[in-house]
Amino acid sequence: MAKTLRSSDAYQDWTFCQIQYNFLDEETPADTDGLRYAASRKLGIVVMEPLRGGKLAVPNAGISAIWNAALTKRSAAEWALDWVWNHPEVSLLLSGMSTLAQVQQNLGAAGMSEAGMLAPGDLDLIARVRDAYNALIRVPYTACSHCMPCPQGVNIPGMFQLVNEGPMFGDRDMQRKRYGRMRGEGSSADSCIHCGACEEKCPQYISIRGQWADVAEQFG
Repeated sequence: MAKTLRSSDAYQDWTFCQIQYNFLDEETPADTDGLRYAASRKLGIVVMEPLRGGKLAVPNAGISAIWNAALTKRSAAEWALDWVWNHPEVSLLLSGMSTLAQVQQNLGAAGMSEAGMLAPGDLDLIARVRDAYNALIRVPYTACSHCMPCPQGVNIPGMFQLVNEGPMFGDRDMQRKRYGRMRGEGSSADSCIHCGACEEKCPQYISIRGQWADVAEQFG
């Protein structure tokens, strides 16, 4: 993000930018350096996906145990939202809400939040949760998409997202439905003919074709 903003410095009429930012996406797709650089250019910063599409609000049992060990009691959603509000550069936070209770909870959290509110112990706790989530990642891809386009139309980053988010967030039924939609579109791993074109382009040297057995086991 910082590189993109610097390349656009000649354009002076920006008033704000919008980025995805949460404690799991601290480095991608935006990053903290980019956040701070945007603020240095006097831009308002609107944060979307502070709860990763709601996934961070419904942690698995292992993650819940870490949150519950905190001396300060907050819900998982409040911890995630407060992590974003803790950054003084953030102007506005966008969080999807589907019930009145969620609206009230988010308003309550925002009303008590401020930049710099989290103590070092709080940040250490969030780092432990981040590490626990990251330990569940099966494929260390960065969504760079250098492997794309696939000659057969396989959505390789989409497949890896399903493989990782299944154990991280546990919503296997939703993941299977997404896989079914991708299969209907011809973009699932079922369309792979193992040509290897993707692996030749992968800067991380991931054995992409070797991952499809795991995809079939989880979602096939």
